[in-house]
Amino acid sequence: MSARCWKTWASKKITEAEDGAHALAELQDRSNIFDLIVTDYNMPNIDGKELTEHIRQGSEQPTVPILMITSEQNEQHLAAIQRAGVSAVVKIGRASC
Repeated sequence: MSARCWKTWASKKITEAEDGAHALAELQDRSNIFDLIVTDYNMPNIDGKELTEHIRQGSEQPTVPILMITSEQNEQHLAAIQRAGVSAVVKIGRASC
C-alpha cells in the first residue's frame, strides 16, 4: 500500500521507508517516536519478520504496535511473523491504491 493512501487517512506525520533496512534506520533515530508501524512481509534487505524482531528485541520502542499488511500466503511464514511479535496481520490479494 502506498504512502499516498496512508496520507489520505492519517492525521499525523507519516514516515516512509523504501525497504526494511531504511525502516530500521528510521527506528534507530531517537528523534523519531512512532505510534504505529505498518509494514509488509516481503521487503528487500530486511524483511518484515526481521524488522519486527529488531523492533521487539533491540529498539527504543519495543511495544509499538506493528501492523503487517501482506499478500504472503505461506502459512509457515505467517506463523513465524506472529511469533516474531507482530500485533496484527492483514492478508490482502493485491494493493488497492
